[in-house]
Amino acid sequence: MIKVQHLGKAYDEKGKAAITDVSFEVEQGEIFALIGESGCGKSTTLRCMAGLEQPSEGEVQLRGERIIGPWEQLIAGHPDIKLVAQSYDLFPNMSVWENIKHPIRKYTKEYQQYRISELMRLCRLEGLENKTPEHLSGGEQQRVAFACALSDEPAVLLMDEPFSNLDIPVKTMLRREVKRMVKESGTTVVFVSHDTSDALAIADRVAVMKDGEILQVGTPKQIYSEPANSYIAGFFPYANILSWNDALNVLDLSDKKASAVCIRPESVRISVAHDEQKTKAKVIDVEYAGADDFLILETVKGTKLHAKANAFEFDEQDDVYIHIDDYYLLDK
Repeated sequence: MIKVQHLGKAYDEKGKAAITDVSFEVEQGEIFALIGESGCGKSTTLRCMAGLEQPSEGEVQLRGERIIGPWEQLIAGHPDIKLVAQSYDLFPNMSVWENIKHPIRKYTKEYQQYRISELMRLCRLEGLENKTPEHLSGGEQQRVAFACALSDEPAVLLMDEPFSNLDIPVKTMLRREVKRMVKESGTTVVFVSHDTSDALAIADRVAVMKDGEILQVGTPKQIYSEPANSYIAGFFPYANILSWNDALNVLDLSDKKASAVCIRPESVRISVAHDEQKTKAKVIDVEYAGADDFLILETVKGTKLHAKANAFEFDEQDDVYIHIDDYYLLDK
């Protein structure tokens, strides 16, 4: 569907490249996430894909045809690709109905009526037709921005940090809505985020970026369970990234060798019963998180671990015994 091939972008001849040799492919109807820290090159990649930024190297193809950059055409962009910016880019003095109508204003009135009504239903905006953006919540504004972007039925929808300005309850609801909308419409979606929970929640596949380069591409489960290196493993909250020596304090690794070991907090099984086969530890901190508390444990040999308390309740200084159910070897 859309293919990014060896994409590079430097903003001046002497400056450091914003992105280097970025390559990936997104299939029809797929939700693809680019995740990474701020400044890693996610938004630059997105703008090159939209035809709004001129690559220094490589190219982007849509259905096998190269996307032309802004230096090669009078009006930047591509008619079959729409970008939803962080600012939503809504017309402040127009109603919701008028904002959605604007991209298809040259179509017949019959089609406008049909398409806007369909998008109002799809994006669950019924009853908000006559409101202006200032009278909408952040989540409602985002849904209007989606409707505007989808109005002339683009092949690809690009979204720049679509959930970054929303509080947790609205973000959780809107992620479900976005997944429903794009799957129902059949639109191909690429979005960027610095929040791994966004990618885990709705993406079919994920690419992790660092310093302008793609480090790993895979399904959310693969990225979480089979991280290629310590950076990717540690990009998810509460990951225990242990040096080899620290890992030997809690694991039997006699037949293995790696630079580091990743242990997810849910893989640390905690018991209060004395067990010689398990590692003794002490609870040194408790972070209340509702259904599951997060603990910081310290073993008798000084190795610290994040763990989920699950059904147990613990206080600081409690003695426990731990067993590691699963772990991942990391090269660097």
